[in-house]
Amino acid sequence: MDDDDHDRQRRLVIARRTACLGYEAVPLMPNVDEIWVPRIGADATAELRRNARVGTIMVVTVLAMGIASSFAFGRGTPGGVLLGCVEVAIGIVAFALLIRSRMRLAEAISQWFGIKIGSRELPNMNAKQFDAWCQRRNLRSPRQQQL
Repeated sequence: MDDDDHDRQRRLVIARRTACLGYEAVPLMPNVDEIWVPRIGADATAELRRNARVGTIMVVTVLAMGIASSFAFGRGTPGGVLLGCVEVAIGIVAFALLIRSRMRLAEAISQWFGIKIGSRELPNMNAKQFDAWCQRRNLRSPRQQQL
């Protein structure tokens, strides 16, 4: 059984359980590939996955830094100040990684559509917002261009 079959089987089991509990069987959210590969291609979808991981790590890093920095700088000792400075450096690196990830995503989407798209031009990667963004910019995927 490959991963797709396993995923479909898992969704079916969950749908049956919810129906048994008296809930209406609601289709579960499709996986990332089903949503994004037709819109931005496989390479950009892989970058989108990486971007999501980096974003998650960034959020956790910022929260941990906020807590740790309050203790480190609050002590006022040289060791505490040094620890706080290290935490700020880690935050800067994490932010740089987030920006770089966004740039790689924009580059992959640019290749898919065949035009230059900057990282600041990208919308939030929500399917509805992305589709509206594509319509405003008159962007069509290679599959749509063939039709």
